[in-house]
Amino acid sequence: MDSINLSNLSAQIVLLILRGWWIYTPLIILYFAAEAWRYYLYEKKRLSTQWALLEIKIPRGLMKTPEAMERVFAGLHGPYDPPKEFKDVYLDVKIRLNYSFEIVGQGGDMRFYIYAPRSWRNIVEAQIYAQFPDVMISEAEDYTKSFPEKFPSDEYDMWGLEMQFMKEDAYPILTYTEYKSLLEAKLEEVKVDPLSALAESFATLKPGEQIWYQILARPCGPPGRTSAKDTWQEDGLKLVDKLAGREKPKAKPWWGPVTDVVGALIEEIPEHAAELVKPLSSSGERGLGRLSAASEKKEERKEPSLMLHRTPGERTIIEAIEKKISKLGFECVVRLVYLARKDVFDHSNIGTLFAIMRQFNTQHLNGFRLNSATMTRKKSYFWGFYESAKWGLNTKNSLLYFYRKRSPFWDFKKAIPLPKASQISMTLSRFFYRLFPNQIEYMRSRPLVLNIEELATMFHFPGETVGSPTMPRMQAKLGEPPIDLPLA
Repeated sequence: MDSINLSNLSAQIVLLILRGWWIYTPLIILYFAAEAWRYYLYEKKRLSTQWALLEIKIPRGLMKTPEAMERVFAGLHGPYDPPKEFKDVYLDVKIRLNYSFEIVGQGGDMRFYIYAPRSWRNIVEAQIYAQFPDVMISEAEDYTKSFPEKFPSDEYDMWGLEMQFMKEDAYPILTYTEYKSLLEAKLEEVKVDPLSALAESFATLKPGEQIWYQILARPCGPPGRTSAKDTWQEDGLKLVDKLAGREKPKAKPWWGPVTDVVGALIEEIPEHAAELVKPLSSSGERGLGRLSAASEKKEERKEPSLMLHRTPGERTIIEAIEKKISKLGFECVVRLVYLARKDVFDHSNIGTLFAIMRQFNTQHLNGFRLNSATMTRKKSYFWGFYESAKWGLNTKNSLLYFYRKRSPFWDFKKAIPLPKASQISMTLSRFFYRLFPNQIEYMRSRPLVLNIEELATMFHFPGETVGSPTMPRMQAKLGEPPIDLPLA
């Protein structure tokens, strides 16, 4: 009998869904249309933005530590104005633009660039000059245009990848504050700079070789719908509570109070009549009030804090996480590319790229690892018995394209269960992309959150500590004209 009733109930539900299509179908269409409209406005505003590539030339005798660059990044966090109202999302859309902080090694030279919206140029220059008044900032030609737009090429070859974190964003990497000699030593000869290895690696490059080091960074705003990384500080607080053994109970859903009331009513029905006959219950309440009064008298059991039993190493981890989430953060994509003429292409420089990033890793906190989805290599199928060279070629061209665009690595989702590099799969994906771009597109990049201290460790202007002979420095400093200089 129960099985018959269950089957009838299932049939009624299916029938209700089929007959009620005119209710939920317009809502589904409206949702996809609204998201497509938001995507259109976002892309329109992004493509209309004018950009500038600024080169920063470093003078001799620069004595600043990365702490000065940390102040620069704190100032660069300011231009972001997050969307707050409905019109900021679906009408006069506000988008979050990004910076690109780049270090380029070419033929032994080491050059510093910042790619930013042209409307932000004054802010960028003001923040840099405030901490480094002797540097020279000028707009430069895009150095990436000297290489072919697509591969394969008869003259050049390329290898590159992006990085991702080993652990959650709240765990910090090794920062300049751990380099005690950099902060405490008085003599430049004994200081250790995090970019020393990078400078020496660039110094060994031969003519025709280049290494590009890029950090895409956009400010993390208050928690909202613009990015999943906006909640990184809240997630960090939850992680601290978990490690400290004081996890908070999960918040009840909005329907929780309703279910509690309904449950209480069902439980009280057998006793409700008897309670009405009595003038007052022992707690002084009738009916549901008896339950609420009893629940109020319950004392919550407090678990003892586990911090007293944590080892010094565990306490260090908790303190490091709390320190990281206390500072401003940027949602970042870290990217490395090696390009060279085929006659001088040196595969040992690929290992150099890994070594550059490994110096920021720690065993007990966080570090970088490869994002294999962006690595320019052949893709293996069927347990390695088949390798797709076309996948590697497409990844190489896409990585170069998005590097030039200073954008995260985007790709299409698979439309059919075939290898993504196949012509049929790519054609269908492009077709559906034109209809539902925000549903078909996905990000191959794995964004991570760097706070301003970590970002300053990975990108700053080195002082005389980095004594690479090939690092170009200005031979003279810019100065103000004399006060008594005659004007005529």
